[in-house]
Amino acid sequence: MTPIDTATNDTEPTLLVTGQAYGLAMSPDGRTLWVSPSNGDHATPVDTVTGAPGTRVTVGRSAFDVGLDWNGATAYVTTADGNTLVPIDTASGKAGEALKTGAYPLAVAVTPVPVK
Repeated sequence: MTPIDTATNDTEPTLLVTGQAYGLAMSPDGRTLWVSPSNGDHATPVDTVTGAPGTRVTVGRSAFDVGLDWNGATAYVTTADGNTLVPIDTASGKAGEALKTGAYPLAVAVTPVPVK
């Protein structure tokens, strides 16, 4: 992936991730970019300052899209072939219990504010 500075249109150093980067979700502080490849079984946090990938989190076949909750504490990853939505605790890097979805979930959207 190659970030682009939108103020100058200059490209930043390329961020190296494995797989075919598809799903992208930026943490609220801009420090971590979560990436899921449509052809892999994991999601990877990438440090946006250093460009270093963190530890992959296995979620299941065809990890397609990723979204973060309002405070960045949980990343949600769709698994297109598994028909699930998998929560990841971003602090610990641990996947939670998969939630069943309809057939072939290709996208996830998360509300930007807490729901009470």
